[in-house]
Amino acid sequence: MGGYQYPRVANPGGTFSPSCGEPSRANGKGQYSNDVFVYDTQTDLFGTADPMPINNNLSMAAVKGNFLYTISGECDAKEIDGVYYGHRPDLCLKGNITELRP
Repeated sequence: MGGYQYPRVANPGGTFSPSCGEPSRANGKGQYSNDVFVYDTQTDLFGTADPMPINNNLSMAAVKGNFLYTISGECDAKEIDGVYYGHRPDLCLKGNITELRP
């Protein structure tokens, strides 16, 4: 859920590699990302879901039934539906989990 991309990645043995890929960001800017990665336990594959409406890092995520909740974390300050959320928001996002069929 979201995250922060460092300019390089530590490898086993103490060497470093440049980071790869480009994270998604709300409005195309900000320090953190709004990417959502998912793991399908039936197919043993990773994928992506719709991005969060706010760039966030280290939010807590919980699943209950067909709902996914993310709570707090660190975010790029943003206004959502007329409410301003600062760096450490008092924010809970709720998403619906649905099965996608080809």
